[in-house]
Amino acid sequence: MKTKFTLILGLAFMVLLPGLLFAGKKEVKFTASEPDAMIYVNNKFVSKGQFLVTVLSDACVIVRVEKPEFLIGTVEFFNKQNVPAPPKTYYLQMEKDDSH
Repeated sequence: MKTKFTLILGLAFMVLLPGLLFAGKKEVKFTASEPDAMIYVNNKFVSKGQFLVTVLSDACVIVRVEKPEFLIGTVEFFNKQNVPAPPKTYYLQMEKDDSH
């Protein structure tokens, strides 16, 4: 009986834990105006042109977009109390760098 209870409790823990760990996460569909622009999330390259950014609960994410001959774009998304929630979608219009 004790083994059965432990097994049920273990299964319940495995099913519920991922939901508790990522409760309150927000996702932002991030798109750059240039489809071949390199997207970095927290200084790590993740994609080109478009990426689904996940902002965990009580966290901040910095998105940087780069492409030669264009200005570097940087955006911060916050998922904290007393701060506006991140948008569901975000479009970054990249500007040409006139120095090139």
